[in-house]
Amino acid sequence: MKKAIILMITVFTINGFSAQVLNNKVGSFFTNKEIKNLVFNQYNLDTEIAAVSKIKGKGEDAVSKADADAKKGVQNGARDYAYEILNEYLNGSLVSGPGFNTFKMREFANEVAKEVAPNAQRRGSWTTSKNETVVLYTIDKQLVKSSAERIFNERLAAVIQKLSDYKNNFGQTNRSGGEEVRVETAE
Repeated sequence: MKKAIILMITVFTINGFSAQVLNNKVGSFFTNKEIKNLVFNQYNLDTEIAAVSKIKGKGEDAVSKADADAKKGVQNGARDYAYEILNEYLNGSLVSGPGFNTFKMREFANEVAKEVAPNAQRRGSWTTSKNETVVLYTIDKQLVKSSAERIFNERLAAVIQKLSDYKNNFGQTNRSGGEEVRVETAE
């Protein structure tokens, strides 16, 4: 019986700390009109990634928990946005292989999120009439995109260098006395 009670308390606690990343696809997140009114006009989803955290209770402890939760939420939103960008670039590059695939793009997206997370801005903290603490954090999409582009370009430059090395090796005479292999690139 004690185990069941502890498990239920743990589940409720975990559910209590889950920031919601806001985007244009999740328009119905705000079932509570009061929260919707509190954060209204505090963010722009066209240019920012936003995360709202709602924690039961008020005071410094609730605010610090909501802060941490919202920061984590905006970092997760930045990670997902960076992954979308990196995957789009990967698909457009027409090159893939070990170290340059969707799995590696997920790793890069995590790097981007960690890099840009300190730039998240706290837009406000409010207390609802139901004694819930609401905190909103945002981060600029352009910052995330720039960081993702930089990381992708660095990796792409390494791939291009490796391909150039292969091209130079194939351009030499075959060691077994065969003919020269020529590789042409389309520019």
